[in-house]
Order: sequence, then structure tokens, then C-alpha cells
Amino acid sequence: MATHYKGKPREIKVLDAYIKLSRCADSIKAMEEKFLSQHGLTSGQFGCLETLYHIGPMCQKEIGQKIFSCEGNITQIIDNLEKRSLVVRVRSEEDRRYFIINLTPAGKELIGKTFPNYVDQLKDKMSPLSDDELKQLGEICKTVGLSTQTA
Repeated sequence: MATHYKGKPREIKVLDAYIKLSRCADSIKAMEEKFLSQHGLTSGQFGCLETLYHIGPMCQKEIGQKIFSCEGNITQIIDNLEKRSLVVRVRSEEDRRYFIINLTPAGKELIGKTFPNYVDQLKDKMSPLSDDELKQLGEICKTVGLSTQTA
């Protein structure tokens, strides 16, 4: 559905694009939440496990920056993953104030099994787009995202 706003042509186009972008993001987020809930994970927990799986051990602050999570939230995410024995905190030898977060074997197994299925569901959601359109979409989203950081 397009906007019913009767403003200037540029405003109407911006609102129309925003509505479509929001609905698209909501649709993908709903798919993600349904999928992750089947594995007892939140989006933040999945992002943390996926980051550690693909990049390797790192401190909480680095994980938070990678998954765009604030300091308090990343602490809670890691606490909950640690309670499930999916990650373990190891005190840094270089700086004893920091803990390095590592995946446990159970964490590696869970993310190793769930990530391919997650990617398959994303591929299905994005199947209407060609490879060129996916690249354009990524570039457009990056452009808009970067412009909001400077505002």
C-alpha cells in the first residue's frame, strides 16, 4: 500500500518507499523470529553466535559493535547464552579487565546446524530478486544507512 499523503512529489515518493521498506523489513523480521524461536534463540543471541562462529572469539564490546547491540544488552545476551552453555567467558590474558567470549562445542553445534537453514530461508525470501537486484538493494540500503549516521 502506498501513502495517502497529499504532499509534494518528493515527499510522497519518500514516504511510499519508506512504507515499502518497513513492511519488507517487518516481513523478514517475522520470518526470522519464527525460525529462531524454534531453536530457543532471540535475534541478538543468534547474531552473537553467528559472529563468534564466523569470526572467532572476541570481547563483548566487539560483539556488541558487530551486531549493533548496546553494552547492557550484549551483557544480557551473553549471560543468557552462557546459562545455556553455548558460550563461555575467558578472562583476557593481555588485559584482565576483559573477557573473551568463546563458543562452546554445544554453541558451535547449534549455530552450525541452524545457520545454513537460516540462510536458506533468507534466500527464499529474496528469491524474487536477481543477483544484480540483490547487489543494488544492498548498495541502496548501505547508502541510506550511512546517511542516517551523519544526521
